[in-house]
Amino acid sequence: MSFIEGLKNIGVDTNPDYMGVWPHKIGSFVLNFANLELITYQYLNSLEATEENFNKNIDKFLNYRIDRVLNLIQESTNLDVDVKEEMITHWKRVKDLSKWRNRIAHNPVLPTWKPGSDSENSPPDVLGIPDMKQIKINRISDSISLEAMDALINDTFGLANRLLNLMKNEKK
Repeated sequence: MSFIEGLKNIGVDTNPDYMGVWPHKIGSFVLNFANLELITYQYLNSLEATEENFNKNIDKFLNYRIDRVLNLIQESTNLDVDVKEEMITHWKRVKDLSKWRNRIAHNPVLPTWKPGSDSENSPPDVLGIPDMKQIKINRISDSISLEAMDALINDTFGLANRLLNLMKNEKK
């Protein structure tokens, strides 16, 4: 018995050459997000009142840590108001982008070529990302283009650098 016909017939290719730059792009995005994960701990290390409070965050998921960072920023009397607003804006963006990170990191990616593309000699135009939780509800999955992946990479790189600099400059 098979519940999802398309899922039954999907094959698996390990390290296929036809993927082109996609593995590098996915890796760059995931590594940039690893930097953002680290930066949550740096913010918590700076903003928590005690080491005991800091330690309570260690085993929490990213979204919990971001929420904690946001609360601590809002409550802080040591941060400039403009800096607080910018930090909050950036952390909210990180939280939004974490949905893509989770989707890409925790689901299969399916190479997809647009009609008329040279699938024999060119990397996929988009990657289908069937979020299995999403499929449970409505059998629809998302996809991402190379341009959108580049935007995610650039966005996470920029956010990591800006958040790090904001905290370093406020520690003076």
